[in-house]
Amino acid sequence: MPAEWQVYKISSSPFFIFLWDACDFDRSDGIDANKYSAVGIIEHEIGHALGFTAGNLLVANDDPLISPLDLFRGNENGPESPTVPSIPNISLGGTPYFSIDGGVTRIAEFHDGSRSTRSHWKVAGTKINGVPFETVSYGILARATDFGLDQRISKNDLLAMDVMGYDLRPSIKPGQIKLEVISNGGILTGDLTAKSVAHNENVSIIPDYRLQHSSDLKSWADFGDLKLGGLVQSFEGHFEAAMDSPGFQFFRTVGAVNLPGAALSNLDLEGAILEGANLENAILIGSDLRESNLDRSNLKGADLTRAVLHFASFISADLSNCDLTSASLFGANLEDAILEGVTYENTVMPDGSIMNRTEEPTP
Repeated sequence: MPAEWQVYKISSSPFFIFLWDACDFDRSDGIDANKYSAVGIIEHEIGHALGFTAGNLLVANDDPLISPLDLFRGNENGPESPTVPSIPNISLGGTPYFSIDGGVTRIAEFHDGSRSTRSHWKVAGTKINGVPFETVSYGILARATDFGLDQRISKNDLLAMDVMGYDLRPSIKPGQIKLEVISNGGILTGDLTAKSVAHNENVSIIPDYRLQHSSDLKSWADFGDLKLGGLVQSFEGHFEAAMDSPGFQFFRTVGAVNLPGAALSNLDLEGAILEGANLENAILIGSDLRESNLDRSNLKGADLTRAVLHFASFISADLSNCDLTSASLFGANLEDAILEGVTYENTVMPDGSIMNRTEEPTP
């Protein structure tokens, strides 16, 4: 059954726990249907300890205080400003939201309940087995969790920590490349080393790369052969060709993942850079693609059953005839995406609503 986060004490020291005997400590293979995510619970409570707390919980002389998080809290229907954004606005009720530009851009919503629940993100209004409960949210600091739910730290959680004063540790960007080009008697050689487009070090996906050259940064010509990547652990491509263009030359690499029909089920691809990827008819059942960049990708006929696609970007992507049964698109960007023939069944849409519609595939 759904359960809200609880705070207990062990001996005299406060410590956050929640039914440890009902927790799954290994999220690599998903969370058991009858257990909670232990890592998710711990991350959630650490978030509160780091300051993700509403000032309404901090009372001095019967007056609520303003927490660092409240400096970025607005309220669409708050009594202080019914029409014009006003931050901070810590009034109860209304529609509280998170904004870092004075209310111009509303990034996420806070929960609008009692004082204690206001220290959380709002959760989307979906149901589990007919029980009103929210399965997806704006991040790990959501109001509640449930059996089998593998909540993760989101870009909203990280942004909140950032604006409250924490310095986020930069990570190595996936897909980085290193190129060295040497000219010797009119023969130009190049060596290319590339990294996986996935953040998860246990998953390695390398794009296919091609080297190009230009004398004016406007017109580009291929140089050497296409170097194939794929599901490989390492990539080192060697280019060699005669350089017949006089004068100064610029070089660049162009690449995209090319894995049509690939078996990619149950993989952790969170935050992967898959822009322009060819994943036509790929099998991505149960894979975690939250916050991934899939802009202009080809996902025709792909099987995305049970895939987690929270806040992923599909701008101008082709999802025609793909299967989104039990997938979650909460917060995803589908701007200009091609959605003809998509199968929806118990699919969580970007706004949190549930879609059930099976369409005839396009020819």
